[in-house]
Amino acid sequence: MSERAAGILMPISSLPSEYGIGCFSKSAYEFVDWLKKAGQSYWQILPLGPTSYGDSPYQSFSTFAGNPYFISLEALVEEGVLTKAECEAVDWGKVKGSIDYKKIYEGRYPLLRKAYERSNVHENEAYQQFVKENSWWLSDYALFMAVKDRFDGVEWKLWADDIKLRWGPAMDYYREELYFDIEFHQYNETFGMESVGFFDYKCDASMATGYYSKLAAAGFTVNPNAEGMYTKTIDGYELTFTGSHAAGNFGMVFACNPID
Repeated sequence: MSERAAGILMPISSLPSEYGIGCFSKSAYEFVDWLKKAGQSYWQILPLGPTSYGDSPYQSFSTFAGNPYFISLEALVEEGVLTKAECEAVDWGKVKGSIDYKKIYEGRYPLLRKAYERSNVHENEAYQQFVKENSWWLSDYALFMAVKDRFDGVEWKLWADDIKLRWGPAMDYYREELYFDIEFHQYNETFGMESVGFFDYKCDASMATGYYSKLAAAGFTVNPNAEGMYTKTIDGYELTFTGSHAAGNFGMVFACNPID
């Protein structure tokens, strides 16, 4: 008989935050700790992709990209690429407990742009490695978002024909013309959203074992060549979860890659 368990459905955006919307900040870790104390086994969330007009999590620009709204500004302050004063100077909305997406859009992206410009990503080996390993989706996604910004956010069907139809010379032109804008969107996925891929928090070994058993029950198989790695193939993609438990900390990395 399978083990019975309970959980909670709550989107990341509903977590407490000083900056207008819940994200992968300290509040997310505290919520996980609370779930454990409450005897819960699952935290179901809504899709994490970047949202388009209307801000529905089910209407995203990408299957693979993460939503920049969920980047922890506190983490960027700790990193030294933003200041607390800069974050507090933004108008995030007047109604506590309600998300003003217009203000989030107008206030968050300028902050993330500052963080990017202060990060010197071109000198960061981790950034270069991430871009290389994820080029199969990241290159087109970052180009798409940069071009969309250039055309004031209108739907792609209203863009100039040359880039709308992906003519070679136009692709080359926009990649050069929008180089730093493309790099900005790549930055958001590389450093800003790394907390989505690696969720690290205090727990005992039994919780880590519990997660592994749930992966096995979901059809993931143990990779004999890597400890704590579970894989599963779905529709031409290999899903991989890699977990570790050391010194009371449990971390898990998720990856999705096409099968050649």
